[in-house]
Amino acid sequence: MSLTDLQNLKAKRNRIIGMKKIDLMDIRPNTLNSFPQDDIEELKENIFAEGLQKPLEVYQDGDHFVLLGGHRRYNALVELLMDDKIDPDVNCIISAKPKDNADEELMIISSNAQRPMNDQLRLMLTQKLLNILEGNPTKKPAGMETRQWIAGYLGCSARTVQKYINTLKGKKKEVKKPSPKLEYAEGLLRDRLSTKVKITEKKITVSYTGIDDLNRVLDLMGALEKSETIGDVKNV
Repeated sequence: MSLTDLQNLKAKRNRIIGMKKIDLMDIRPNTLNSFPQDDIEELKENIFAEGLQKPLEVYQDGDHFVLLGGHRRYNALVELLMDDKIDPDVNCIISAKPKDNADEELMIISSNAQRPMNDQLRLMLTQKLLNILEGNPTKKPAGMETRQWIAGYLGCSARTVQKYINTLKGKKKEVKKPSPKLEYAEGLLRDRLSTKVKITEKKITVSYTGIDDLNRVLDLMGALEKSETIGDVKNV
């Protein structure tokens, strides 16, 4: 377990107040949640067959509760309730109310850390975490690398996070296109020598397939004396 994992686990334990059954109609989805709500039908079947295996995580806000973790389970439960297949009271972990929106978003991400994530979702969450950190730099422990801090929330390596950061910042290797003048010069030489030619700012590369082809290219370039070939050159 990484340092970030330990810190997240400690923070989660510190915020838990207790557990109790809550009426689904008293629970509100969190508007800050950005995780996709897919495979609800499959989840409904599992919950109906085996019951709710993992409680929802909520905090109290006035006379109702707001979700922090378990939005997919909540949506599946609401549909089952509307179909009159379950009772309205469900097990919930009660957490302390977040201090601010940044804390609330971090708690939501932390509560979803164990779910499978593809690159697209991790890329989106990396951007969200970078935004949180930009406005709230103290959310990251002093001395910890940004990529390591994010890795703890995404459940992947810091190296993988760095790839996501690079992608978001546009740090992709750009293929430099030759200038029109160089492209024109390449075309002239390619047609003249009947072979592949590459011209960069300070180098010309001419391809050949063997000694005979090299002799042909050199002859076309006027680099050989009359009747001379590369095969005639002896080791010095």
